[in-house]
Amino acid sequence: MKKYAILGVVVALVGCGNDPKEANNDNFTAAINGHLTKDKACFSYKGKLPYLAKKGDAPYYEETKLLDAMVELGFLTSVDKSAEVVLNPSRVFGPAKKATMSVREFTLTEDGESVYQEGRIRPVLFGSGSTAMKFCYGNYAVTEIKEFTAPADMLGKRISEVKFTYSIQDVEDWAYTIVGGKEERLEAFNDRLQPKDGKATLVLMSDRWAHSKEI
Repeated sequence: MKKYAILGVVVALVGCGNDPKEANNDNFTAAINGHLTKDKACFSYKGKLPYLAKKGDAPYYEETKLLDAMVELGFLTSVDKSAEVVLNPSRVFGPAKKATMSVREFTLTEDGESVYQEGRIRPVLFGSGSTAMKFCYGNYAVTEIKEFTAPADMLGKRISEVKFTYSIQDVEDWAYTIVGGKEERLEAFNDRLQPKDGKATLVLMSDRWAHSKEI
């Protein structure tokens, strides 16, 4: 009899839990976070690994500060060498022009694998953007559900429009090393960490709410 009594209490407690199909802050936070977590907060650098930086270029040291910092953190290694380099990588027509020159080659370390992603830098106007090396230091997550519309039927789906704020969370300590000691850089980085406004259309599925971009 005791076993049945305990089981009855457990069932009762489960029955009182949150219904994942209900329109509420918890369910909407979970649905939006399911979309936000697919895109991390990262420092980006145009190109891909292994990356060859031409040492003969005048702005070389300024342009590779991010990569040099990643070397100091142990995420990349670098070695100076001679290599054949394509001089016109952005060409549309015609053969590639190559030359052998002094370069610094950056490659990923085992520690770097935990923070590195290959992605793309969004284009200013149009196109698919450029390949980018991304060193990720945090995750995007909802900080507050501000308001949402009552669920309504539209095009055969039940939807709700949600306004929320989100921010970069779980920020890695090494990110502040990249920012450096300059006050304006730190202020800009801290501003990036502040909550931002967002909007999302959520759709009721058979078992839960989901972000419209995940359907």
